[in-house]
Amino acid sequence: MKNKPSKHIKEKISDYLELPKEIMLDLPQLILKGDKEIYIENCRGVAEYSTQLVRVNANNLTVNITGSNLNIKNIADTQITVYGKIKALEFKQ
Repeated sequence: MKNKPSKHIKEKISDYLELPKEIMLDLPQLILKGDKEIYIENCRGVAEYSTQLVRVNANNLTVNITGSNLNIKNIADTQITVYGKIKALEFKQ
């Protein structure tokens, strides 16, 4: 059984080949539009959802979006858009 390449090796390959790190390292890409909307690409699903908290799984990372009047505007296979009054973003491994 072969071992997976380490994160460090993947990062070096990404740098050498000039590939986006979010692809090689399976990282989420976030686009924040002020404090009103956040678009997350490369996510694995919603773990928790309320009008004050949206918790999104993204491989080995969890993204917590806190605020008020939060709603999911769009959700697809690996993408999600959350809108409302965003007050904080928190990343946990």
